[in-house]
Amino acid sequence: MFTDHENIFRAVRCGVEFGTDVIKVPFTGNVDGFREIVETSPVPVVCTGGPKTETLDMMQKIVASGARGAVVGCNIWGSENPIGTMRAFQKIVHPDG
Repeated sequence: MFTDHENIFRAVRCGVEFGTDVIKVPFTGNVDGFREIVETSPVPVVCTGGPKTETLDMMQKIVASGARGAVVGCNIWGSENPIGTMRAFQKIVHPDG
């Protein structure tokens, strides 16, 4: 499967070896396992946005894993309330701001 821990780990490793500055990969769904991937990467790791129905929950897990962020543009612009959705993401990513 594409979000399998080993596949994502290898994809990040390949990105590093090819000299990328930032790596965007799907979230594995496992906070501790993804944290391992993030911590072994010398470049920032960001996640793909994922399905609209689970995006806010997934974002909490992504932040907990230590990833640098996620790409969620379509999840915001495609929502019925883009401003409200953006603010919900903002509260997760910047809880003190």
